[in-house]
Amino acid sequence: MTLRTYSFWALTPAIGGPVASNWQSFKTGQIYTTERHCVARADILAFAEEFDPQPYHLDESAAQASIFGGLCASGWQICALTTRLLIARIKREGIPAARWLKLANLHWNQPVFVDDTLHLRFIIAPPADVSPPCLIAACDFTGYNQDGIKIMRGSGQLIIDTHASTHLGDADD
Repeated sequence: MTLRTYSFWALTPAIGGPVASNWQSFKTGQIYTTERHCVARADILAFAEEFDPQPYHLDESAAQASIFGGLCASGWQICALTTRLLIARIKREGIPAARWLKLANLHWNQPVFVDDTLHLRFIIAPPADVSPPCLIAACDFTGYNQDGIKIMRGSGQLIIDTHASTHLGDADD
C-alpha cells in the first residue's frame, strides 16, 4: 500500500485569488456559515477504498444490512470535508491561512449518506495566544445536512496566519 502525502495548500485552495490579511476586522464570537457541499457516491467510495475500507462505506448491500442502513461516508472523510469548508470560509473573510493545531471533542451524530448536502456553522473565540506572524484561537463547529439535522460537532484550536506572506508549510515539512 502506498500512502500519499498531501500539501496543505493543495487540500485548502485559495478562494477568489490573492488574499490580504484581515484578522483585525474578523468578528470573533460571531456565528459563520460555510458553503454547502454535496457528498457524491463516487467520493464516498474513493475515500473509503484508500483510507477507511469498512463494508458500510464500500458496498451497498453490506451497508443496507449494517446499523447505518445505507452506504455512508467515513467520519474521517466528513472531518476532512469539515476542515476544507471551514478554512475556505475563513479565507473568504480575508484571513490568508489557517489550519488546525488541535481537534478535540469530535462527535458524529448521524451518518452522511450519498447525495447529502453538508454545511457548517462555527464560532471562533478571541485569540488566546498572539505570537506574530500567527495567533491561536479556539473554534467550535457543528455540521448539518440538507434537512438541518446535526451530523457532527467538534472543537479545536486554529493557527491563523496574520500575514499573507507567511507560508505554513507542506505536509512534508
